[in-house]
Amino acid sequence: MTEKELETLFDFEKDTKTYKNLLKLIEDNQIHYLSPAVGNVYVLGSASFQILAPNDDYDKPNNASIAFLLTHGENTFLFTGDAEKSAEKDILANGLPVAADVFHAGHHGSKTSNTQEFVDAVMPRYAVISCGIDNSYGLPDAEVLNRFREIEMMV
Repeated sequence: MTEKELETLFDFEKDTKTYKNLLKLIEDNQIHYLSPAVGNVYVLGSASFQILAPNDDYDKPNNASIAFLLTHGENTFLFTGDAEKSAEKDILANGLPVAADVFHAGHHGSKTSNTQEFVDAVMPRYAVISCGIDNSYGLPDAEVLNRFREIEMMV
C-alpha cells in the first residue's frame, strides 16, 4: 500500500514529519494494523482495553483522539488523548463506562478538556497530567487543577 493510500484509511491527514515517518514505516515494513472502533475490546496480556472514542467525524483533530479505558485486575485507567469538550460529551453519551481509578487528564490538563461533567463521571482517585514545567501554554490550567482538588484526589 502506498503512503497516500494509507493516509486515506485514517480520519485525519497530518503533514507533520512524525506522521509521515509513521506512514513510511507502515509501508516499508508491511505492518498490519487495525483501526479501532468504539466499543471494541482488545486484550493485552492480563489487561484489556475498550475503545471509547472518537464517536463522530470532527473538524478538529484533537477531538478525533482515540480514548480508551484500560482494565488490569481491579484497576482502571482512562486515556482520552487531546479530546476536547465536545468529544468528552460524546464519550459520555455513548453509554460506555468511563469511571476510572487513574485518569490521564485530557489535552495536557487544558481547560478545553476535563469538563466538570466529565471529571464527575470519571471520579478518578488519581490524575496524571503530562506537560512540561513552565511550558508556554500555561498548562495545566488552574481551573482543571481546582476541579480535581474538589473531588479530593491525588494530582
